[in-house]
Amino acid sequence: MMKALIVEPEPSCNEHIAGKIRQHCPHVEVVGSSSCLQDVPRKLATEDPDVLFVDTDTMSDANTTVFDELKRIDFRTIIVSQMQQYALAAIRSNSAAYLLKPIEKGELVAAVEKVQKQLEAKRKIDAQLSLLESLMKDRQCDELIGIPSVKGYDYVNIGDIVCCEGLQKCTRIITTTKTNIVSSYSLGHFRKVLSPFRFFSPHRSYLINLKYVKQYCREGTIHMVNDVAVPIAKRHKEDFLTQLLHI
Repeated sequence: MMKALIVEPEPSCNEHIAGKIRQHCPHVEVVGSSSCLQDVPRKLATEDPDVLFVDTDTMSDANTTVFDELKRIDFRTIIVSQMQQYALAAIRSNSAAYLLKPIEKGELVAAVEKVQKQLEAKRKIDAQLSLLESLMKDRQCDELIGIPSVKGYDYVNIGDIVCCEGLQKCTRIITTTKTNIVSSYSLGHFRKVLSPFRFFSPHRSYLINLKYVKQYCREGTIHMVNDVAVPIAKRHKEDFLTQLLHI
């Protein structure tokens, strides 16, 4: 079931649009209406519609703040108007469709079907991204990596690596078991291999696993769960803070 919100200044036109939707698009539920665009952000938060039927007459009184708020919310828009000249503007604004009053059945059904296809495509993409994210998390926990050392290769789970420290042309790998493995490979090589697994480089001499961060101190230090203190360069502070969820 698709949910729709009608934004129409005239009560009679509002009911007319709602009636057309109920009659010709039974799979669409009209969850609410508004007479002005300024009220839409609040309606979106409470009603959570998939598509908005917006009359162009409601746009003239809206300020830039309203449009900025709407840009941050995910929904589809069908523009409704009595004047044909708004059709080009609707296309340029990436609206799903344009309906000319009085609304005809065929055009309404076609507009709703277009929105339905867009929503289905988005759901598929979201499902694929969710699956990839899940696979990456599983992969991080289970995938073994062979670290070249003097004797040959030391194998560890990628998820067990806490951090890597550059030592001139070598790299020291510190794991959750507190074992230190020294590899002849440079830190730059480990950056390329481990970056897809949520590893972050706060300093040119360090690479850390973000899931093992315990504390960040504003003076420029990241403390890991194994009590290793890692310096963070000033230019990397903002990037680091965006990598983690904050309250």
